[in-house]
Amino acid sequence: MLRYDHFGRGFSDCPQTEYNLELYLDQLDGLLSALSIDESVTLVGWSMGGVICSAFANRYPERVNKLVLIAPGLFMQMPVILRLLLKSPLFSLYMKKKGEKTVLEGLRKHFNKPENFPEYFDKVREQMRKRGVIESLISTIVNFPLNYGAAMEALGNHPRPVLIVWGDDDEITPFENSQKVTELFRNSELFTVNNAGHAPHYEYRELVNDKIVQFLKSKS
Repeated sequence: MLRYDHFGRGFSDCPQTEYNLELYLDQLDGLLSALSIDESVTLVGWSMGGVICSAFANRYPERVNKLVLIAPGLFMQMPVILRLLLKSPLFSLYMKKKGEKTVLEGLRKHFNKPENFPEYFDKVREQMRKRGVIESLISTIVNFPLNYGAAMEALGNHPRPVLIVWGDDDEITPFENSQKVTELFRNSELFTVNNAGHAPHYEYRELVNDKIVQFLKSKS
């Protein structure tokens, strides 16, 4: 198993660049190449990571044998006026002044009961203080694609197995989007986690881990 932080997240580098889908596809491609991983792999992605994994499988179908998508942001919608506001200098200025507080408030929606996970917020506070993280978040919000799933019919028609994990109380990538995602992937299974928010793999880690391990071991 291989885990890594995206550029601009965790403790990875925060290069001064545009944080778009291409950046993250190139990062994953470069990581696999640097480690000489030539065989097909299973990709596991959460939220934005679900978009990256799906797009990678769409670009390199022979390199991905299975997908695990946790609350993927494949069918996100945003009013046009809000998208324009996010691209204004005022949004960037606001995030540089209030970014940590804004992010922490938003992260409460990751859980049905956020008070049960104080260590989660402590880790985020530590990471947010790294130079370049706020700027990377601003760039990602402005440049990362929305509703990307609508453009990936070929991906959905691929026969690879796909496990979709979703919390039924998710307010960030709404649970009702799970229907669109399961319709996109013809060989998919939806695993619903009751009373879970946007991070079901963290909130109910044993339940979700067991399901993912079962899926990885299956031959179909």
